[in-house]
Amino acid sequence: MSEGKDFEMAWCGCCDKPGLCLKVTFCPCFAFCEGAENIGSENGLFYCLATYPLGFGCCVLSQLGMDVTKKAGIEMTCTKSVCLACFDPCCCYSCRVINQSRLLKDSPEMEAMNR
Repeated sequence: MSEGKDFEMAWCGCCDKPGLCLKVTFCPCFAFCEGAENIGSENGLFYCLATYPLGFGCCVLSQLGMDVTKKAGIEMTCTKSVCLACFDPCCCYSCRVINQSRLLKDSPEMEAMNR
């Protein structure tokens, strides 16, 4: 049986990208907005507002993670995404999601869709 596709960034791989780690840690609303925009979602402003002013960052990350993994062809269940979002400080889920969205943005498939 073959393994499914996984995130390009390893667990705690954000240590190799300190800028990404700092952005996601201290400005998650902007990071989640960027992630949404990277995959062509129109929910970026909503994600930004729901993160800090409304306090639903965990919910936003869970949904954004589902959206990014769907576009990337990574197998993810809602339950797994919620658990990873809840334990984000321990597993760097947000860094992995934003990094994957950046990779998707730069992929030939996304560039073709944006033309």
